[in-house]
Parts: sequence; structure tokens; C-alpha cells
Amino acid sequence: MRSINDRLSSSKIRRQKEVTSIQNLHDYILSHLDEPLPTLHYLAQMFAIEDHILKNGFRTLFKTSVYNFYQEERLKRAHLMIRQTSVSLKEIAYLNGFKGYLNFYKAFKKRFGYKPSDISRPEEDL
Repeated sequence: MRSINDRLSSSKIRRQKEVTSIQNLHDYILSHLDEPLPTLHYLAQMFAIEDHILKNGFRTLFKTSVYNFYQEERLKRAHLMIRQTSVSLKEIAYLNGFKGYLNFYKAFKKRFGYKPSDISRPEEDL
């Protein structure tokens, strides 16, 4: 029979692997904002972690759900692109993984309280 110390040590190792997997998921999301978010089940398989541990661990570490984090980061990146570039709003929506401008528009307005077109933009390059 394993000692208490052996069991504690084993659970610490498992938890560290889980934290590393969740951090890797976080980094993956940030580097794939222009793509649709895979299902939680698929993400769990990608990062070799159980679905419920991924879901609950992400919420514990980052104080939000996987999907909300993904959505928030896409919208923040789109907001920055609107302010700093003259790229069309439709193209910005596409570059940030939205399937259409209307979906982007609704999510943006809900998140920020104003329309994407309300943001002051740089002059187009001639």
C-alpha cells in the first residue's frame, strides 16, 4: 500500500501537469484567434487532459470559461485593429475568426456598448 506522502506527491505531479496543460490551452487560444474554437472535448484530447478538469481548471486559473476567454480576446484584438489600421471592418471581423460581419457586429456592440464604426480610425493610405 502506498504511503500518504507517495499519494500526495503523485497528486501534486498530476496537478502540475494539469496546470501546464491548461496554460498550454491558454497559449493555443491566443495564437489561434482567427480560427473557430474546437469543442472542449477535442481541446481536452489535444492537451491530454480530461474534459471536466480542462473546463473547471481553466475557470479556476483564468476566472472565465474557455469560450468567454476566446470571445473576449478576439473582440479585444478586433478593437485594437479597428483603432490602429484602415483595414475594412468586414475584413477585421474575418481576421478575428467571425463567420460574418453581423455576428461580429452584435458581439462587439454587446461587449463594448458601441458599434465598431463608432471608433475613430486612421486615415486610409493613399
